[in-house]
Amino acid sequence: MNSVHVIRSIEAAAAVLDPVRLRVLSELVAGGEQTGAALARRVTIPRQLVNYHVRALEAAGLLVTSGVVRRGSATERRVRAVADRFSIDPSVLGPLSASAPETDGPAGVPVEPAASIDLACATAQDLAAFEEDAAAELRRLAAEYHAPVGEGKARATITLRVEHAATAG
Repeated sequence: MNSVHVIRSIEAAAAVLDPVRLRVLSELVAGGEQTGAALARRVTIPRQLVNYHVRALEAAGLLVTSGVVRRGSATERRVRAVADRFSIDPSVLGPLSASAPETDGPAGVPVEPAASIDLACATAQDLAAFEEDAAAELRRLAAEYHAPVGEGKARATITLRVEHAATAG
């Protein structure tokens, strides 16, 4: 696909900034189209909860139905992400804006992360809890240090991206 979808509404930004929805969307980007049951197995949450978040992401225009799978008397929809990268237009979030992670800075110079942590959690649930706590702490810090509009002299875009790696087992 190799496309970028720019999020230009606060509703779509709110949908993608939810940690569970972000995990669902990330899984669809990484794994391609999937059913709710397949997504539930991959993100280790109940299928009904996955379907709830899928509907919210669909309503935000970030997912589309790509087909229907019939298993016996049951029918399941397959969904896919509308792009393989997503970027939030900074104007959508106002002064606490964030955008997609950049791999290159000005003139193609690689951007070095301020912090990079290799984290191993005992369970997928622990990793999900860590993601939620880290995002909440980042929002708290941004609110604490953010200068009123027009007073800020130094700006930064901070992106929290947790990359789920397969584990040997």
